[in-house]
Amino acid sequence: MAQIAPRLHGAPESLLQLRQQLLETRRRETPAATLDCVAHMLLYLDQPQRVLELALTHLVGRLGVCRGDAGLGQPEAERFVASAAYVEPGRAAPTTLGMQLPNRHALLQQVWRTAQPVRIEAVAHNRQLGTLREGFVALRTTAMLARRVEYQGRMLGLICLDHTQAQHQWQAHELHLMDEFCGTFLAPVLAHSLAHHAPAPTATLSTAEQAVVRLAARGLSYAEIAQVLDKSIRTVDHQLRSARQKLGARNQVELIQRSAAWLLWGLQSEGNDEPSSIS
Repeated sequence: MAQIAPRLHGAPESLLQLRQQLLETRRRETPAATLDCVAHMLLYLDQPQRVLELALTHLVGRLGVCRGDAGLGQPEAERFVASAAYVEPGRAAPTTLGMQLPNRHALLQQVWRTAQPVRIEAVAHNRQLGTLREGFVALRTTAMLARRVEYQGRMLGLICLDHTQAQHQWQAHELHLMDEFCGTFLAPVLAHSLAHHAPAPTATLSTAEQAVVRLAARGLSYAEIAQVLDKSIRTVDHQLRSARQKLGARNQVELIQRSAAWLLWGLQSEGNDEPSSIS
């Protein structure tokens, strides 16, 4: 039987309490489209990744952007992985699902430190992006709006919205819409989802498999994982293949997606003390 992740301090105690907090008490001042999105997120509390996908679908539509992505994580991790993504139908934009970014880059750390959305414009010429600029240009990104997702002081992840077809200057009402939705609705729903429904992997994966999956999620190559854990590359490959089979993942991206919730809990409970060769 799958174990349940530890209760997140401060998360609503029950679905009834969460529903009343987010739907009943805010019904009059909240747009119907937002209430509908929240209601759907509450239906998928047992699937944190699905909660993120629904939030992205809503924000992309409300703000008229081309693409959105999100992932669970924390500021201290080596890598940030986009484990959920949504592209507006009809937009010729490549997906960012599975994209890995150096989480300690100055831009990502700025997003982690800032309570409000961080806007990045004129991507092709934006020096703030530094070494990330070429990658974002390859993804056809012209403007980005990024925000951390945190609940009562605990970091849960990052969410980002992109324009890909034209230059865009973010307006105050756009920042406010994203900020309010993420802070008021997404954060408590995601916190509740992780606290009550995120399964730990110990009932499925061996300790050795958990270790290689955790390092793979941080963006390490097979060779780097082998060096960190003092194993052969062949052993690392075998353990990752075994983990994919046990979790029903077809590839590495799906493996990280299906592991994202317990990886977040593991990193937060154990700390970021595993060595890494990525700088």
